[in-house]
Amino acid sequence: MNRIIIRTFATRPKPAARPAPIPTPSTIIRKVSVEDELHNSTVEDFVAKTFSLRKSFARLKVLNKEVSVSGSAHANHISRGALKPNSLLNAGDVVEVILPAGKKALDPVVKKQMKKDLTLDILNGILYKDQHIIVVNKPGGLAVQGGSKVQFNLADANIVSPGLKFNNADPPKLVHRLDKDTTGCLILARTKESAARVSELFSREDNSSSGRILKRYQALLLGTPAERSGTVTTGIVQYGEAPAEKLTKYFIETDESDESSDNEMAIKKAVTSYRVLHSQKHVSLVEFTPMTGRKHQLRLHSAQVLKAPVVGDYKYGEGVPKHLRSAFGSIKTVPIHLHLREICIKDWYGPGKDFRVEAPLPSHMTRTLKAFNLESE
Repeated sequence: MNRIIIRTFATRPKPAARPAPIPTPSTIIRKVSVEDELHNSTVEDFVAKTFSLRKSFARLKVLNKEVSVSGSAHANHISRGALKPNSLLNAGDVVEVILPAGKKALDPVVKKQMKKDLTLDILNGILYKDQHIIVVNKPGGLAVQGGSKVQFNLADANIVSPGLKFNNADPPKLVHRLDKDTTGCLILARTKESAARVSELFSREDNSSSGRILKRYQALLLGTPAERSGTVTTGIVQYGEAPAEKLTKYFIETDESDESSDNEMAIKKAVTSYRVLHSQKHVSLVEFTPMTGRKHQLRLHSAQVLKAPVVGDYKYGEGVPKHLRSAFGSIKTVPIHLHLREICIKDWYGPGKDFRVEAPLPSHMTRTLKAFNLESE
């Protein structure tokens, strides 16, 4: 495998003025079940009523393929062809809608139903469970922790406690984090002892060490990296505060890093291995194995080093370019195509006995791969 080790910057960057907050379009995917009183509603009427949208806007979302229906034989029937705004829904159908993030507060009844559906999504997405840990397939749009603009998060006791405690007195503990819009494997610890052990393993960054946690991501990129495989090594510096923070790369010498510094603008070493799985003219499916766990590391390396940003990433790329807009319906509503496909904990069960779990790709990624005639792995 070719190695790309970038070592062209050896002096520390001068502190730069903090940029003004820049709006960053982003999307969330919401699933809502059709209750008995809305049986036989049209899709456009249901979307408009449930999400407080103008009917014309709801109709446009259906036509732009931002609405899908599942959950019953009837739903499968009406979704077999092109879903139409006037298609009728049955009680029990599940309607999935792509929405811009940061909208006004939801109606309490709608919010309660969405929490219920989200809880079911998490329970149905349990990939592994034992007495020590639980691994779930985190859906897109779900924040791991709360924030000023976060309506739902995994740490919310109303979501985690009822479904994931099982026989334990306490809910599982967060020991692993993914960005809100990133999907895939997420580890939760069921005891204080396992929480301490997993947290310590995540802190290790020597790929050869016993107990190292390995993460394998898959991402759909705009374009294809010049080299089909390699390793990217840079520094990463953060400017600004969340949620309007911005990170940028700095080219560093191998041993240059400010890991122990309390300075907000400290340089942090970031290492990512990658290989192209499949590619075509406009996009490529790439596997990433990060050797470090920096914030936005994969998105930053994709956009600024490989020159192939992640599809749906509006912070470090353009989301989707105009010439590909028709494949997605609307450029402003494309979810980020970044998925934690597999987690492996080396020697979890003893020397040479690794723990490994995979998460299936989310529906928006499988649809996009199909649209571009690419195979998933």
